[in-house]
Amino acid sequence: MKDNNSEKNNELSLTLSMMNKYKKVIAIFSSLFFLFCFFLFSIIVKKHILTQFDFNMSVYVQDDTPVKLDKVFQYFSSLASVEGMSILLIIILFFRRQIIRGIIIFCIFLASHVVELFGKIFINHPPPPFMFYKHLDATNFGFDKYYVQTGNSYPSGHSFRTVFVAIIFTYTVLQVKKFSPFIKIILTLGAIGLICVVGISRVALGEHWTSDIIGGGLFGLASGIFSLIFI
Repeated sequence: MKDNNSEKNNELSLTLSMMNKYKKVIAIFSSLFFLFCFFLFSIIVKKHILTQFDFNMSVYVQDDTPVKLDKVFQYFSSLASVEGMSILLIIILFFRRQIIRGIIIFCIFLASHVVELFGKIFINHPPPPFMFYKHLDATNFGFDKYYVQTGNSYPSGHSFRTVFVAIIFTYTVLQVKKFSPFIKIILTLGAIGLICVVGISRVALGEHWTSDIIGGGLFGLASGIFSLIFI
């Protein structure tokens, strides 16, 4: 009996090991795919192919978005700042109770901002003109308090950070055995909804073009999925 139990345990351990190995392989290839999409999309943006598309989308979003939502959007924009997403990510990683892996993932999150900075330095893509911009001091949490339109706006750091944290959050939720499938679906949809609201808010407030949001989202997918290797 002991031999049989030992064999079953060994088989189970081997199965779990193989599953973990395939998870890492899938994560690596998925990350590389989205990274390739990001660089390809960045080339398109750099060549100013989407200029008319960006302008039309900004006009469409701002014309069809009720003004009363601007304050709500400002709150979501503040939440998606470096400080806001860093705090949220730390809370999620603390919940996982994996200190070393959590530190690695948080370092990946911080290091990924180098790519954002690289894009804003080397890709000539000025932000929306002042006529699109809406600044609401009453709803600002204190992050990004002063608005100065300098440099370029591609890719959107808010979009990148939200997608990154949403991936870690969703993966964590799906691993919690105490949650029912219904709860997992609701929380996953909530994470997707947050990504959409943050993206729309940046365009509605005139902070970014739509292409900035897409580029940031693609990079967030690449870096977020890559970080799953260490979970």
